[in-house]
Amino acid sequence: MRLIMESTAQNKELTLSDIAQLITTTRTDLEAKIISSADETKRGLEAKIISSADETKRGLEAKIDETKKFLEAKIETSVHELATMNQNQFLELGKKINNVENGVEEIKLDIRKLKTDTKEVEANINKKVDKVDHNTLTYRVEKLEKHFAQ
Repeated sequence: MRLIMESTAQNKELTLSDIAQLITTTRTDLEAKIISSADETKRGLEAKIISSADETKRGLEAKIDETKKFLEAKIETSVHELATMNQNQFLELGKKINNVENGVEEIKLDIRKLKTDTKEVEANINKKVDKVDHNTLTYRVEKLEKHFAQ
């Protein structure tokens, strides 16, 4: 079967095999274009995915660095606050120890005074005991003298 096409410039005849060959060639070209387009799209998508992944990675790394710096600053501040608290507590403890030491010194002075006072009291008691003993002896001697004088 023949198809006849008329043209103003010339007449061309197309056979079925020509049409089949044209379809095959067109199909092959179309498949090649589809494969090429698919490959190009694949490369473009891969590039976008890699670019997006790199951008996300950089963003996450920046966030990690920012968080790390924040936490380090927070730790440094906490350590400084803790050191200040410890220093204040040690200073307060030092004041209390000084107060206790002063109190102990006062107690020692009071004990010395008590010892001195006790010695004075003891000396006074000894004087009085001696006086009482002397008076008792004097009284006994007087009684004995009266008793033997009779």
